[in-house]
Amino acid sequence: MNETNVTISANELLVLLGVVGIIGIIGGWLSHKIKIPDVVIYLLAGIIAGPIFFNFINVTSFPVANEIIVSFGSSFILYEGGREVKLKVLSEVKYTVALLATVGVVISMLIVGIGVYLIFGVPFIYCLLLGAIIASTDPASLIPVFSQVDIKKS
Repeated sequence: MNETNVTISANELLVLLGVVGIIGIIGGWLSHKIKIPDVVIYLLAGIIAGPIFFNFINVTSFPVANEIIVSFGSSFILYEGGREVKLKVLSEVKYTVALLATVGVVISMLIVGIGVYLIFGVPFIYCLLLGAIIASTDPASLIPVFSQVDIKKS
């Protein structure tokens, strides 16, 4: 078994985290200026800075740094989503939120799982696991979007 062990120095890790932080700050400022949800800008910035375009953040070269960035990013999304929730508003939409957090997550999990199974032919249990991972972040990422988009009552 041939294992490649790639290490990252503390300086490289700090520079990488600094680049991600600066991109995040600029993305947040830009999303505020052009009045679109910051999640959209963050996704685009990740695609541009990632291996598809400029390859500033190469996940194969620095798996430890990638793990730190993903852990911090998902923790921050959950924290920001929870911080933005106002209990008064939440009590008004509790049934909708409950449906999104239960039935919506199950439906998202099934759609992603079946899609991955049909497209890539991966064993179905792994497809459902991937769908559950993706679907569980939906409510946490939607809360900041709803706080930035003006939704009119009908």
